Amino acid sequence: MLTVGAVTTVMAALTPVTAFAAGDPLQQYAQQELRWERCDTGGPAEFECAKVKVPLDYSDPGGRKIDLAISRVKASGAKERHGVLLMNPGGPGVPGLTMPVEMEPLLPAEVRERFDLIGFDPRGVGQSSPIGCGLTADEQAIGRKRPLSLLFNQFVGVWCRPCDGPVAGTARCP
Repeated sequence: MLTVGAVTTVMAALTPVTAFAAGDPLQQYAQQELRWERCDTGGPAEFECAKVKVPLDYSDPGGRKIDLAISRVKASGAKERHGVLLMNPGGPGVPGLTMPVEMEPLLPAEVRERFDLIGFDPRGVGQSSPIGCGLTADEQAIGRKRPLSLLFNQFVGVWCRPCDGPVAGTARCP
């Protein structure tokens, strides 16, 4: 459910503004001007990152806001560009900010020419208003260092710790 809201907001922030009902509290999110910057000075120059504001609670869009980290690799053929290809890392707790550069070489040239590749860290993960659960650096890097078959057992232990941060009250920390 959280990812659906994040995807909706990211998509709204990346597409032209359409008509909103007068007084629509979500209008402020769709009209954001994103400040794209190079994600990593050591990474590819075409890999750009930005932050987008989203409501912490979509049932209260005028309430507290959090940041979602998003990334892109622009379509290589500006004239052939059709839109965006949003990459969802799945989850729970899986960052996806680097997915555009990781997936780009695996996609057909026609896709890379026509679509901006978009990645994001879901709320509470990575650079998107992360939840702090007292994890060590090694525990935070579980998904990057260990085979997928070991992840489940390790996440069970990790996610049983008390959580804090702006998203902690809206995410499940068993």
